[in-house]
Amino acid sequence: YHFRVGPIGSGSMQVSEQYALFRFSDSKYWVKAGTFYPAFGLRQDDHTSYTRSKTGHLSNSYWDGLSIGADIHDVNFTAEVFNQGGRGIYNLHVFRTGYVDPIGYLIGGSIQQSERLDGSTGIYPRAKAMFAGLNWERLTLTGEFDFIGSHGDSVAFYAAATARVVWGLYLTGEYNFFDPDR
Repeated sequence: YHFRVGPIGSGSMQVSEQYALFRFSDSKYWVKAGTFYPAFGLRQDDHTSYTRSKTGHLSNSYWDGLSIGADIHDVNFTAEVFNQGGRGIYNLHVFRTGYVDPIGYLIGGSIQQSERLDGSTGIYPRAKAMFAGLNWERLTLTGEFDFIGSHGDSVAFYAAATARVVWGLYLTGEYNFFDPDR
């Protein structure tokens, strides 16, 4: 069981994320149920690892849902179902990590489908993301390209480069782009 305590809204401290996670003995399959952040896209975390992105969602957006995952032939698949105010939201997140010596890589994609209520998806857009990352010695490059909206009406782009000068000292450059009407 996992829970996260942190500021919500006006800064008051409360549990923001809580879920039960069951992994089968070989750790290739899992089920997660509770309140958690949706798997969608990519972002760089801690200058050394890749994690999911918050692109397209509000900050600290933890949703009630069910997640089923599998690691099949070194490809990670995650399917999620959420209920936000009576609106069904469905995510599929797929990625693969590996290396071609001496370069490590991550490549993947995400799809989010949101049900329409009263003709709108509200603040939970339909979206598609493609993302990739490369790591070579002290340099890490990551990038993500998103189409947002039913017909890809909006686009978002994220790129980052991080170089380790010495352990504990990193130089990071990031570029974030959002065009609501491409």
